[in-house]
Amino acid sequence: MHSNLDLLVSIIIPCYNSEPFITECLESCQIQTYRHIEIIVIDDGSTDKSTEVVNQFIAKNSDLNCRLLSKENKGASSARNTGIKESNGIFIQFLDADDILFKDKIQSQINLISENQNCQLIVGSYETVNLQSLKTRKRNYSDNNDSSWMGLYRSDLGNTCSNLFRASLFKEQGISWNETLPSSQEYNLMFDILKTTQQIIFDAQINTRIIRRDNNSISSNEQNNLARRFHLRVRIKEYLLLNDALTFTNNQNEIDQYLFGLIRQTAKFDLSKANRDLTNHLNKDFRPENTEVNTTSYVLAYNLLGFRGAERLKKLMSR
Repeated sequence: MHSNLDLLVSIIIPCYNSEPFITECLESCQIQTYRHIEIIVIDDGSTDKSTEVVNQFIAKNSDLNCRLLSKENKGASSARNTGIKESNGIFIQFLDADDILFKDKIQSQINLISENQNCQLIVGSYETVNLQSLKTRKRNYSDNNDSSWMGLYRSDLGNTCSNLFRASLFKEQGISWNETLPSSQEYNLMFDILKTTQQIIFDAQINTRIIRRDNNSISSNEQNNLARRFHLRVRIKEYLLLNDALTFTNNQNEIDQYLFGLIRQTAKFDLSKANRDLTNHLNKDFRPENTEVNTTSYVLAYNLLGFRGAERLKKLMSR
């Protein structure tokens, strides 16, 4: 059994054209108060000076256990999988090249592990900074009373960079990042983890900053991303129905209301597909509840006109 003082933590950083911000990311690793770390930067075929910047950082900090690996461009999931294979740590800290860790991030979570030796995943609190609006949003899990499954379902089970993962999930259980998915990779991974273990604890301290940049996404990408989100939630619902009836029964209404929200988003692009999704994945007696999205007038229209009628009326009234 390792003590909490000698648990090597591998920080895995995928890097693609990250020249403007990779140094700040690496510096946030360098100042960690927990010193038993290794840093693995995986350059994913950058065409800028990212590798040059990383090599300069390594040369200036020769006492730091940091190395650079280079590979052909196959995406962040592929880079993370490469990093996992090359890592030596008992725990893995994933970090995107434009995000940063506060200095006590890893130490704080290692302390939690010392209190729960069987922990497989720490779900970490974090803050998100939007560089376009300059707004900061904080997500703190100090008041978390939900099951891990419902956190997963709502995309509220930490963040790739705020969480800490036991390496054996990947190296012994065979879990990996799905390299074929253009989006929803993070929660697809979390789904695989929750199917394997429920040894999860929550970290209430915010020690990770996530940077959101304008990705100039177009509608077709948004539609495809939405379809992947919906498909994953259907898979989670079906898994709970078969394998965790108690969680499913206790949360069925919330599960279905969330799924309906995604169906309504789909209707903006393709009403026929949205109607098929409704028919295939929600019971005939399903009724939407009044929420910020489902206004009182919308719920009334749904009950009177059905889904197609309510969506058409909403579109007509919004012109």
